[in-house]
Amino acid sequence: MKIVKYTHRYKEACITLFRSNSDKYFSDEELSEFEAYLNKDAGYKPYFIVLKNNEVIACGGYEKSGGVVGLCWGMVRRINHGQSIGTLLLEFRLESILEKYGDCKVSIDTSQHTKGFYEKYGFINPADK
Repeated sequence: MKIVKYTHRYKEACITLFRSNSDKYFSDEELSEFEAYLNKDAGYKPYFIVLKNNEVIACGGYEKSGGVVGLCWGMVRRINHGQSIGTLLLEFRLESILEKYGDCKVSIDTSQHTKGFYEKYGFINPADK
């Protein structure tokens, strides 16, 4: 597996990834938001693709707003869940953030379906405090 910077040639594969998760992890309404992100922001913000045998199996990035870096649009192709690919992508993003911004606050806004995954890495939902 390798992780590369997003380019527009990966757009359709990322949309396919999104759709593979849309029944549980994303709502259908979010697809237009994700497409807009891919069209406008992903090409110049830190957004990454995980490739396995030259197939896109995961994607995700981050963006800085004020003093906080937020993880954004992270997903793994549904048939690849449970293979530690999400962990690989998360660790890559956190290392990239540390390298680029130093030790700073990192946040994520995620669903109840994935919050347990992020809690294993110390992320806390402010509503749960």
